[in-house]
Amino acid sequence: MTDKQEKIGGGVVKPKSKLSKIIIGIVIVLAAIAAFYLLYWVKTPQHSLGIIKDAVEKHDLITFEKHVNLQNIGTQAIDDMIATTIPAEEMKTPAVAGIINMVKAAAVPAFVVQAQKYVTTGSFSKLNAQNDGQVIVASAAERTGLTSMKFKGIASTSRNKTEAIVTINVWDQQLDQNFVLRLQMQQLGDGTWCLTEIANLKDFIAERDKVVEKRLAALNKPIQDKIKAKVQLITSGSGSMSIERLNKDKESVIKAWIPFKLLAANIKSVSGTLLIFNKDKKVIFSRDFTSGDIDLSKSKDGLWHFNNSWVLNSYDSGDKEISSCDLATTTSQVVFTALHFNDDTKAIECYNILPAK
Repeated sequence: MTDKQEKIGGGVVKPKSKLSKIIIGIVIVLAAIAAFYLLYWVKTPQHSLGIIKDAVEKHDLITFEKHVNLQNIGTQAIDDMIATTIPAEEMKTPAVAGIINMVKAAAVPAFVVQAQKYVTTGSFSKLNAQNDGQVIVASAAERTGLTSMKFKGIASTSRNKTEAIVTINVWDQQLDQNFVLRLQMQQLGDGTWCLTEIANLKDFIAERDKVVEKRLAALNKPIQDKIKAKVQLITSGSGSMSIERLNKDKESVIKAWIPFKLLAANIKSVSGTLLIFNKDKKVIFSRDFTSGDIDLSKSKDGLWHFNNSWVLNSYDSGDKEISSCDLATTTSQVVFTALHFNDDTKAIECYNILPAK
């Protein structure tokens, strides 16, 4: 018997190979690596995102709320939506600040309840138009494209001790466009992570708003052309469109005379938007209007007009400018947005939100 063999039991001879020891060693090392990787992975922000996804799919609200701070995210979402709507200087005024507090008091609890409802049932509560909080949350969901977003993968992760930013790619199915969200996460006591806020939500909202604005303009262009074929704004002559500013009872008022000619006999009402631009082509005044029911029998050659006044809001930055600027340096524009008819002819209406896909 050579030194490379060993006798086992009743004289059975088995090769004693260094290869077997190497294989066993490799298995041990791989097992150690796998164990280390598993322990490392379950304590990464990426893994906790997987936990959140699984919790939603399994309708596990307890696990979901452990890893998602709904109160924080709801407060941030409403704050950021307001910040991209109201100029910062206006938010500091007592009246506006009071309104904002009322909005948040209604909207944040509604956000939490709707999120909980979705996790536990897979659907949101039916919108109650009488519930201000639900209406605001529905508006926020529409503006952020929440219901049309699809997760497309993790782009990167940066970590600093117990805080991390996970950058993810999301696909907006309504816009057919990719967006990036940066998720702020905080490590929990057991080593897993909790989603606390969306770090770039304000920038995301502003970016998506611009895309939506362009899409709406493209969708509405042919609709506005159809309306123009039936309604003609009168911009010249003695009875042409005019804008003036009046001061009454310590208030400034914009008065508009908007005459137009109807080119179809069955038109019931006309709606539109009056825009006033400063010398830099910036909109400083925007108001919607509707003509009300039109009685063509009382018109002359199909002529009709809209005559109204709007009190300027001293807290609104745009209204502040038009309250004091030289109107002679401004330009105005009327955009007709809807026509309704007396008979069964289908109304012609521009989109004010993107149509569902």
